[in-house]
Amino acid sequence: RAGRPVLIWPLVLSRFRGLWRQVQPLATLRTEYSHPLVADVPDAGAIIWEGLRRLRGLSDLVLLPMVRGDSELHEQASQNGDFQVLHSTPTSGARMQDWASYQAFVGAAIRNELSRRQRRLAEQGRVVLTHAVNPGDSGPAMEWILEHKRRWLMSTGRTSPWLGTEAFRRQLLTAAAYPWDATGLVISSLTLNGRILAAKVSRIDQTRVEFVLTAMDPAYRRFSPGLILWQSQLRWACENGREVDFRIGQEDYKDAWANCHGQCHVIRGAVSRWGQWYTRIQSVWARRRR
Repeated sequence: RAGRPVLIWPLVLSRFRGLWRQVQPLATLRTEYSHPLVADVPDAGAIIWEGLRRLRGLSDLVLLPMVRGDSELHEQASQNGDFQVLHSTPTSGARMQDWASYQAFVGAAIRNELSRRQRRLAEQGRVVLTHAVNPGDSGPAMEWILEHKRRWLMSTGRTSPWLGTEAFRRQLLTAAAYPWDATGLVISSLTLNGRILAAKVSRIDQTRVEFVLTAMDPAYRRFSPGLILWQSQLRWACENGREVDFRIGQEDYKDAWANCHGQCHVIRGAVSRWGQWYTRIQSVWARRRR
């Protein structure tokens, strides 16, 4: 528009089941939110829809994983009958005006129990809570997180298509090595006598903190080091005017701290007649399975 970009959206074109051309956002993980980079203008929604419309002729299907229910992309897709929600996942987060009122929302029972455990942990030695690990020390901290996360997956019988990959490890190590200046990827940690008991990878921008990856030492579970670090990060976010995104999942520990809830959707759209044939076949098949 007037020589200036108003929408940038890297997409990948591939074959879906060998018969359909499908585009989807270029992302590191399937857990990345789908949303284009769009200018902050009154007609941003119309610009996003124009971006979707221009995929006609280039593709048959559009796959949009992890579309937030409160996003402009979801609003535009939901207004068109050729786009359908495949499935949805709960999301939660926290918006905090001030720390005192937020603590009152969380409740005295949780606060008192966590304070008791923090005091018990302090009796074991020197406890240090670090909001942003020094970039020079980020490598060992990130390796610690990845190793403990892999052990947790194995102990719970869960799998991850990306957590054990070398590409994911290299990307996290590279991102965490950059000096932190109020935005970017940051590692926070809780240590006891220099030993890491819990660590968290968060992504921070001017308005939001996203909790991306968390790990804790199960040998110190009785002290709840993960929750102590969680509370510390929430307080930092509150004092620095940022909301917190707990991301997908409806775990009990999130429910205790969340004061806003939503949905994240996987959406598929048909942008050609051949693509519409696929969505019709899928609709018929889904009805028969019911």
